[in-house]
Formats: sequence, C-alpha cells, structure tokens
Amino acid sequence: MDENAGGKVYCFHETDAVRYGVHAAILLFHIRWWVAKNEANGKHQHDGRTWTYNSRKAFAELFPFLSVDQIRRAMERLVDDGVLVKGNYNKSAYDRTMWYALTVGTAIGQKCQMERAKKPNQTGEKAEPIPDNEPDTITNPLSDIGKSDGVGDPKADGFGLETPDSNTTEFDRAVAATLLDAVRTMPPRKTGLTKARPSTWANHIRLLRTRDAIPEDDIRRAVSWYRGNIGKEYVPEAYSGAAFRKKFPAIEAAAGRDLTTVTISSEAQKIGDKLSILPWPKGSADTVDAAVELGLTAYRDWCKARDAFALAMRDGQTITPKQRLALSLADHLKAVMPPPGFFVKQWMETVYERARNWPDWSGDLRPLAFKPEADAFRKMGRQWAIDYTGDPTRWDVLVDMMNKGVS
Repeated sequence: MDENAGGKVYCFHETDAVRYGVHAAILLFHIRWWVAKNEANGKHQHDGRTWTYNSRKAFAELFPFLSVDQIRRAMERLVDDGVLVKGNYNKSAYDRTMWYALTVGTAIGQKCQMERAKKPNQTGEKAEPIPDNEPDTITNPLSDIGKSDGVGDPKADGFGLETPDSNTTEFDRAVAATLLDAVRTMPPRKTGLTKARPSTWANHIRLLRTRDAIPEDDIRRAVSWYRGNIGKEYVPEAYSGAAFRKKFPAIEAAAGRDLTTVTISSEAQKIGDKLSILPWPKGSADTVDAAVELGLTAYRDWCKARDAFALAMRDGQTITPKQRLALSLADHLKAVMPPPGFFVKQWMETVYERARNWPDWSGDLRPLAFKPEADAFRKMGRQWAIDYTGDPTRWDVLVDMMNKGVS
C-alpha cells in the first residue's frame, strides 16, 4: 500500500481470503465486526442469533471497489459454505435489506493494523473496519435504529431519520423540493410542518430509489401527480419525505385510479390481444388494454406536437440556427420514429419484462404506460439524435423548444 495514500483502510483475514476469496473475506470481516458490536449492545437479537443488515446496493456504496454482482457472488459463497445465514426481519414489505448472522463465532481479532504510518513518527495505528459512529450500512435500515447505531432516534412512523449526506443525487433533491413545495401549499395546522430539512427529505427519496428499488420514472410520476392532487379526498396524506416513502404504494395506486375511465379503441384491443400471450403477473392482464390505449394516446400526442413545432418553424419568417437544427431533427424523427401501434407494443413488452421481475409491484399496468417524460423515451430520443447528428443534446433542445411553444 502507498504510504501517502489517503482514504479508508479495508481489512480482512488471510485465512478467510484463502478459503473464500478476497471479496468474501472483506465482507465477512465487516459482518463479524457488526455482529460483535450488536451482540455487545444487545441489539438485533432474533431466533437465538445476533444479526446485522445490509442490501447489496448499500454494500456497493460502502465498498466502492466491489460491484453489486461481485458482492452478490461473495455473499452467496459465504452462505453456501455455511459461514453465514440469511434472514429477513424488516417491518416493511418494500424494504429489501438482507439480514445476516454468523453460524459460528463472532469477532475474531477484529482490529486491523493499518499499513499506512502516521506522519512524523511513522508509528502504526489501529483502525476498525467501520468507524464507531457509522451504522451497519452507509444507509440506515427501516427499523431497529437506535443510538448505538450512531444515528438519531427513529421517526415515529418507523422510518429511520438519516444524517443528510452527499449520497443524495440531483434527482433526489429535486423530487424532495417538489414534494416540500406541495406540502407547503397545505395549512400548517393540517400538515404539522413548521420547519423542514430538505436534505433529510432528499435522503428518504434516495432510500425509495435505492433501498426500495423504485424506478425514477415512477417516483417522478407519483410526486407530479401528488403535487396536483394533494389535499383532495381519498388522496393519501404524506406530509414528509418519510411519509411519502412509506405511503408510496398507496399514492401510486391512487394515481392509477385516476386512469380508470379509459375508453379502449379497436387498435388498442388488437395490440392487447397480441400481448395477451404473455403470462402477465399479479392479474395485470386486465389492465393491458388500458395501458396500451394510454400509451397510444400519449405517443400520438407527442408526434402531433413534434409536427406542430415543425410547421410553426416553417411558417416563421426567420428562425435562428438553433431552431433550424431542431427543425431538421424533427423532420428526421418524423421519418424514422415507428408508428404508434408498433412502438406501444414494444413498450409494453419491455414493461412485461420489468413487471415479472418486480416482486413489490402493485399489479396495475396503467401507471407504466408510455409517457413522453419517461427516462426510457429520452434515452431513445437521444440515440435517434446521435444517429442523425452525432450529438445527443439535440434531442433535449428539440423537446425543450416543443414544451415551451418556441419563441
């Protein structure tokens, strides 16, 4: 190791590395340390064992040099070899955090001699795998969070209040800001909101995205719908980031109920008949036709907006070079974008692949119908722009001009 290198020190036992591989040895060292700490604190005692918790994504954040697949294989090796046992003691069905316990032993010499020396006197110092003030994982689990984990008291609704950190993304912060703005439109006496920490709200959005594995598209649609419907009858009350995360399935279901009055066209029925050969999970086959109809309508509307933009550009006396480039791309898209029926059928086939591997999905396909604001459509558009111009941002410019009505 470079003596001048900075950053964290990661430890493992040589015998574990020889027996199970270096990746597994690193993870095992971490688990042993936390099991020992939890045992000493009398925490996480279930079925005669002491447990610690982590999701694979959280492990990947904690050990950035390991991929999720490497972590999965390493943990499976430790379980298959009888070193660890797996459990699930989460209070929420949406929480995919995995719990682990040792089959034999707890901490065996869990102090790590750092190879990096101190500055002037070059004396070694001891380091533990995770500092005492950090929880079992970089992100806290949903339940059983206490002072000894190094975080504050749990929220009343059972969702841990995490210390705001730099792990939140721009998406998390933007969604949290939108949600907070919506809640602030309600009377404070109803919401109980006196002051709020946007960074804490953003942490709950991050957990919804990473821990609960809710796609960004779904979060974006849900918060957009909630902003327009907050305070209405039968709309779930979610006046904090934690409450929004906890009630997300109910909010998504409520948004889906707004789509119940969909008139199915003959084209949508024909496409639905073709899609009916797929074994749609959770009884969702009943909503295929409605999702197809919604997708057809949205796709046609977007294409109409594209053509209206092109017409407006041609009718204008003068257009800027930027507008001319956008017009050129719009004309190209009219020629290369697939017809509505073909596009929506492919979209729904992709939805099927996602739905059948989504254990916590509600079973309603309508919220998953094609929408122009979906990230997947933006990726398609940027690829079309690359194929035509070599510049993916041309798509973003075109869409921005279409949305603004162009001036």
